[in-house]
Amino acid sequence: MAEMYRPELELSYMGGLFDGEGYISIRYQLAHNKYDTFSLMVGVNMVDKEPVELFHNMFGGSLHLRNGGNENQRPCWRWRIESRGAYECVKILKPYLRLKREKACLAISFQENKKTYNYRPLAEKCAEMEYYNKMRLLNRRGIYALQTAKLGET
Repeated sequence: MAEMYRPELELSYMGGLFDGEGYISIRYQLAHNKYDTFSLMVGVNMVDKEPVELFHNMFGGSLHLRNGGNENQRPCWRWRIESRGAYECVKILKPYLRLKREKACLAISFQENKKTYNYRPLAEKCAEMEYYNKMRLLNRRGIYALQTAKLGET
């Protein structure tokens, strides 16, 4: 019997993969030494190509093989997408996320409030910086993450 394609099942699978192997971040950079820019970025890094290709086939973006940093690390496949594409990806996957749900909500809000022009009033630059700093706190690892969590409990 032929297996029926069920998009909600595939999205659920992708949400689980993204929760475990993916990332959501807001990148800050000084473009051409003139304008500071913030952009939403999401991606997945894995040794196996097939699961990473699912994201590339569904959302677009870039897909390439990265060499390991040293002889103890295996090469891994990296899929990444930015800005509006990242926003669409996070919006679609959000119902299937558990661990990254708070980051997804912040990412969606960031992109929906983002202006596309370089000359932004100071208030808009400050708002983007606030999103950037909140995402950095959510992405902290190790002892810093524990300290941040304890501060939030008090």
